[in-house]
Amino acid sequence: MKRIFILFLLLSTSILSAQINKSDLNHVNKLVSEFDVVLKKYYPNAKDDLAYKEFMTELVERKVNPNIINETNSLSTLQKFTKNESFKKIWILNPAKDKSKKYAIDFNGDFYNYIIKNCKNKDVKTTLTEFQRINNDTSLPEKPSPYLLARAFTSFLKDNEYSQKNIKEAIAILFYYDIMCEHRIK
Repeated sequence: MKRIFILFLLLSTSILSAQINKSDLNHVNKLVSEFDVVLKKYYPNAKDDLAYKEFMTELVERKVNPNIINETNSLSTLQKFTKNESFKKIWILNPAKDKSKKYAIDFNGDFYNYIIKNCKNKDVKTTLTEFQRINNDTSLPEKPSPYLLARAFTSFLKDNEYSQKNIKEAIAILFYYDIMCEHRIK
């Protein structure tokens, strides 16, 4: 009986420690705040939170200004974040055969599950869940392009939904900083 209790305690402790906590969200919010600064710089005429939409639209069309990825403050913020435990709740070492990208979004990770759980838009939530399922399918020879997920975001989100905290977090982390990880973190 004592062994069962210890096993239960260990399992529940690891489950609780694996969740997104306030400290993790504070780190994510720093990244989102830095991304907001970048958006204001590159989309100065965008009203309110529609700079997020403009960024996503350009991403889908593959017309994002390449200087966005070279923003020094964003890179510095991301590099500091890579040394934090919260980083491991978002990215994992790239398991793919193509090692040009050191880190990959962890589609089973705490952050991705947090985004799904807190997503208010039913279509986006379904897309995120499906993207997770496809990325976990080991029988597929290739993983789907993140541009598919970006396209789903732009097609399902209404203008007023770009102001939602959860959507901002998803766009900043799953797209902007993930691109930065791919091209700038080696």
